[in-house]
Amino acid sequence: MLFRYPNILSRGRPLEDDGSGSTSFTTYLRGELETYSDRTLELLHGDIRRSAERGENWAVQTYTQLFKELDTPRSTRWKRDYTKRMATYKNDKNRKIGTHPIF
Repeated sequence: MLFRYPNILSRGRPLEDDGSGSTSFTTYLRGELETYSDRTLELLHGDIRRSAERGENWAVQTYTQLFKELDTPRSTRWKRDYTKRMATYKNDKNRKIGTHPIF
């Protein structure tokens, strides 16, 4: 996946703990999964197993779908509008502390 999405994934967490002080993907995922209910874990396991049985990679499917959603006209408009709001917000000398332009 790193070769398919190098600009995104190369900036991510290290896969394993390497002593760099960053939380690895493995550690992060373990902590994330510990918050899931048993039922959610069963459903997730079923999805991953079925993907493997079809010869597909669940993680690749997940990232591919995410990137498709991020590249829709709606998300492109949202990113453009957000960028404009942030520029206006940063240049507004009268802005109130604790406010944010997307709210």
